[in-house]
Amino acid sequence: LSMHIATLMLVQGRGAEALSLIEAAQAQVVDAEPGSEAFWRFAGELAAAENRPALAIAAYRRIVLGERGKAAEAADFEALYRLLQDDDPAAAAQVALAAWRRFHAPASLLRALEYHAGAGQWQAVARIFAEIPAGELAALRGQADFLQISARYHAQRGEPARARADLQAALALSPRSPGLLA
Repeated sequence: LSMHIATLMLVQGRGAEALSLIEAAQAQVVDAEPGSEAFWRFAGELAAAENRPALAIAAYRRIVLGERGKAAEAADFEALYRLLQDDDPAAAAQVALAAWRRFHAPASLLRALEYHAGAGQWQAVARIFAEIPAGELAALRGQADFLQISARYHAQRGEPARARADLQAALALSPRSPGLLA
């Protein structure tokens, strides 16, 4: 009922009031019940729209890590790692990696690698590289973003020839990529 009322409030442009109603209703939600993820998804979307990132993060964590985590969708993971990326890139990387492990979406894997590479966590990058199945690795090697991360990884390992080969392959795939031209 609270979601329906909050939706009506949103239609009337009363987002802050809708979020207050949803916050008050949180104590009534039992995570083990079917459909609870819909409440938390709505709460997360609404909190994000109302610029309340901590509340949005808490809501998406209830979906992804809660008792009904199997009902979580790829978009729930993505919303959570995007909310975490600025303030907690290590947590964002873990969520993105969990999303990749579950859904095998290359975009999630790339985000996890980007977060770790951006923080200079090359051992974490190495562990992820070791986990990628050969078929997925072959497909990823056809993406300039992946090749750029791979080049940075190999450069950090003191393997300039492999780094150069990855950069050349990335440039061949995406000659106007701003990240490659820098």
